[in-house]
Amino acid sequence: MQKTFLALALMLPLSCFAAKAADASKPEVASPFTAERNKAAGNLSTSLVVMQKMAKNCKIEQTEGLINSATKGYIERNKAYLGMHYGYVTAFLDFVKETAGPEEAKKVSGELLKANNDQSNKIIEDMTKKDGPTKACQRYFTYLAAGEMDIKKGAPDFKTLNDMLNFANSQKAK
Repeated sequence: MQKTFLALALMLPLSCFAAKAADASKPEVASPFTAERNKAAGNLSTSLVVMQKMAKNCKIEQTEGLINSATKGYIERNKAYLGMHYGYVTAFLDFVKETAGPEEAKKVSGELLKANNDQSNKIIEDMTKKDGPTKACQRYFTYLAAGEMDIKKGAPDFKTLNDMLNFANSQKAK
């Protein structure tokens, strides 16, 4: 499961790479990589890294069962969004590779992982400072298990992530 989280955990930048000048003979196609989508995907990436790190670091005997059931439940309830997220991140990195070359794609991937790890570390640090490690772990996984962090109406970035899911599904249909 850890490799899956790492693959999902890439954080996208707030602004995407500009495509190389389009060939005038080809019709221009709107890029699916918008600042709004990148931000939503980045926020989801951060959430996934936080969950992964909390699961790894919260090895408190009383919470191990809660950790396992909460993470499995979250993944199951949000499966469609997580699949879309993985596809978006993969397509974005492929786009960078095609437009800027493999070295740039490798550099961008590393920068995104570093930024995502830094953001998730800050979130975890804030949670544990506020509540202490034991209470932060219990509180986090209790909320996760209850669906409080699910991608649903009213959640941050829901509209954008839902639009992205609809877009991904429409592309599969083609």
